[in-house]
Amino acid sequence: MGDDYLPSWQVPSFSKYMDDKVGFSFKDTLNAYIKSMGRDPDAMWKDIYETISDVYRSQEEHFVKAVSHYPHKDAFFEMVRFDFVIDDDLKVYLMEANMSPNLSSAHFPANALLYEQVIHSVLRLVGVVGRSVAHSPATAEEQGMEVLEKDLLTGPDTCSLESCSGGSAACARPQCELCKQCLSEQDLVTLRRAWLERKNQFATTRIFPPAVSRRSVSQGGLEGSNRRMAAWYRAKCQMDLSWCDE
Repeated sequence: MGDDYLPSWQVPSFSKYMDDKVGFSFKDTLNAYIKSMGRDPDAMWKDIYETISDVYRSQEEHFVKAVSHYPHKDAFFEMVRFDFVIDDDLKVYLMEANMSPNLSSAHFPANALLYEQVIHSVLRLVGVVGRSVAHSPATAEEQGMEVLEKDLLTGPDTCSLESCSGGSAACARPQCELCKQCLSEQDLVTLRRAWLERKNQFATTRIFPPAVSRRSVSQGGLEGSNRRMAAWYRAKCQMDLSWCDE
């Protein structure tokens, strides 16, 4: 549809939230409008996040295959825009996943800062902006300044038991698989990245693994590293409330 569309701040239903005197964001404006109709925007956002997660999970095999051709498999990230249509009942319909989102603000200069914030958030999330280590690859000592191995560990009550110290047989037990003695070097690298990603989240929200609380149960349908990562987030939440999303 090009650039000829009605900007949010000119939509009559939104303008009272977005004018210069009030000044709310796009998302807060949409939420306020939905609430003014007596509806719950949280359910809508939950559907949106689950849809995005489902798209990526359905394409995971293709991502793994594509990355396998490159020697440095961890040096990739991508910014994607998902377009949705929301009907009168707040039912969510996915239109497209745009792998080359337009961030040009030439038509609407008011969007310039928003787009800059999006780019800043993405670069911060992947560690390009705001790094405490100025060069790459970092030494072990420099990596330790960002996150130590002990910061990655979970389940002290369980992992300190003799039942989790019996080698491969013990590590096959779900309650022991995240203990230090059961984690490979690659496991530690992966968890370190997850820890740093959370530190760098800034204005972004993790949608997979799903949000966790101290009431969370094991996420059904997940296998392999996805299941282990979801379990790790739940375990971190059990140890420290600041890791809980809800």
